[in-house]
Amino acid sequence: MAREIMAREMTDLETLQNGIAELGLRLPGGAAEKLMAYRALFLEWHHAHKLTSAKHPAETMLRNLLDALTVVPWLDRAFPETAAPPTLLDAGSGVGLPGIPLALARPRLRVVTVDAGRKNVAFQQQAVSELELPKVSPRHGRVESLTGRHDIIIARYFCDLGNFIELTRRLIAPGGFWLAMKEGYPETELATLPAGIRLLDVETRAIPGWPETRHLVILTNGDA
Repeated sequence: MAREIMAREMTDLETLQNGIAELGLRLPGGAAEKLMAYRALFLEWHHAHKLTSAKHPAETMLRNLLDALTVVPWLDRAFPETAAPPTLLDAGSGVGLPGIPLALARPRLRVVTVDAGRKNVAFQQQAVSELELPKVSPRHGRVESLTGRHDIIIARYFCDLGNFIELTRRLIAPGGFWLAMKEGYPETELATLPAGIRLLDVETRAIPGWPETRHLVILTNGDA
């Protein structure tokens, strides 16, 4: 049994590494292994605390890691190494997606994750400690209770675009960006954006190794 588990973990690591390569990403040394350690910790916590309703949590989490990493090419274009390190707020972060994988992929990011679920945040805190992520700050509560300004506010399948903007508008830095990760193309939501919000792009993204496509909606203030 131990050999089977080890073989499966090696295969999953190869799947992750192949997906990273397919996305054209270069990650820091050891980042893929830390992503797998994050997944392993999640599975341990899920076994004890039921963190997700997914029928196949190991496979789902592997897909979720690659889904999160599809945002990295946009990050690299918008905030190259020559720019000041951006701050990122992950709203409705759940178990730390996409904030923790993004912090592992790009350690210069300063990340705040917020979620209303105590178990989720407790898991995030342990993950941040074990993975040595000093620039990631998990917060328990609702996004409405936060203060401060952020260069990027991201939400992964969190709520409709209008609510997302209204809940976080006071938290966006001047010239900042909202990133909304969506399963389908949000045509109706885009037609009813709040006043003063400008759509920059909707990127269609493939998750390496899986048939699903996702959409990344990129928004900013209208005068930015």
